[in-house]
Amino acid sequence: MSRFVAVQSIAYTLFFAISGCLDGASADKDSGMDSGLDTGEVAADAGSPLAPTELVDPCQGVGTPILHADNTHDLIVGCSNGAGLWHSTDGGDTFAKAHPSNDLYVFDLKRSRDGDLLVCGHDYEADGVLLYRGQPGGSWDPVLSYGNNAADLRAAYLSNCGAVAEGREGQLVVASLTAGDITWTEDGGNSWAKEFRYWEDDNLEPDGYAFHYLFHLYGIDGEIYGAGSQITEPPVFFQPSPHADADWWTLDSITIDNGVDGEVWALGTPDEGGTWVAGGRDQSASAQASGFLYWSGDAGETWDALELPSGTDIVRGVAFADNGLNGIAIGHKYPTSEGGFALVTSNGGQSWTPLDEDLPLLESVAVFGDTYWLAGDAWLSRGRL
Repeated sequence: MSRFVAVQSIAYTLFFAISGCLDGASADKDSGMDSGLDTGEVAADAGSPLAPTELVDPCQGVGTPILHADNTHDLIVGCSNGAGLWHSTDGGDTFAKAHPSNDLYVFDLKRSRDGDLLVCGHDYEADGVLLYRGQPGGSWDPVLSYGNNAADLRAAYLSNCGAVAEGREGQLVVASLTAGDITWTEDGGNSWAKEFRYWEDDNLEPDGYAFHYLFHLYGIDGEIYGAGSQITEPPVFFQPSPHADADWWTLDSITIDNGVDGEVWALGTPDEGGTWVAGGRDQSASAQASGFLYWSGDAGETWDALELPSGTDIVRGVAFADNGLNGIAIGHKYPTSEGGFALVTSNGGQSWTPLDEDLPLLESVAVFGDTYWLAGDAWLSRGRL
């Protein structure tokens, strides 16, 4: 499979390239809420969002930058176009190469409980490593690779690592970027399960069957959560399974809305799983703007649809600050010639205010404290809430 075919967003994203140089970078290359759309000003106690300032994009071209912020200074950018992993200690003003590979594709970034960074993707320069554990600018341990699990317990036939989450001590689960398969380890990566796609608890019932793609994985208090779908089916949220025969990696699917079809491209929680926000696009209405955003205040059991501004199409990302209130949702407008959008919230995602700025098609967002970062193809910016 071509590595570019493996990029998750390529079937849905119109490339929006902005050229630039890499100055300053290392040469190494029932809730009772209203409609959900606040058309007035942001609540005074949250402050007014300041316009984003464009930064140099270390990914240097078409691709989906994956953002992870550890604080207002430390920003990590993973590139889905093979341009590797980059680290900034000044909030994105300058970047240094954080991993030595020159052909590393990154699709997910998570911090483990011991402080290591989990880099999920595919390293074509290192014989197919799918998951690394380590520190930016420091040493990196290959944890999972592409290969035959029958011959190598540290390998699985996943074309790319699309998402990763940590369970209890020693437990990791990885989802494929392009198929419905997962693999998991219970010993920190010394041995992995063979790739497996019947991880939903419906498959534990006699004659039961379920199959979905996993686009997002979160590990919260040792439990695994996620979201995804199939393009012709309603979007779904995944929670730990209550089934008597379930394993720790077995998930129970909750349909978010039977009235729409399409994947959950954006998933976030402001409060470690008590509240969730899920966004995407209704693929049954593909010839018009059909983005969706849902809010759950009961840990994902029930969902409320939020009204979105006219022209809002794919909701591609959502992120929250550590205060559990402030957050940003981003994505594409329709038609794509209109560029992208950003919505801000100051109440944990129950209502959203459009950020009145001309923006390119946006793919990724990170928030820490009162600082946010937005990223699109060949575009990176920073602003304040």
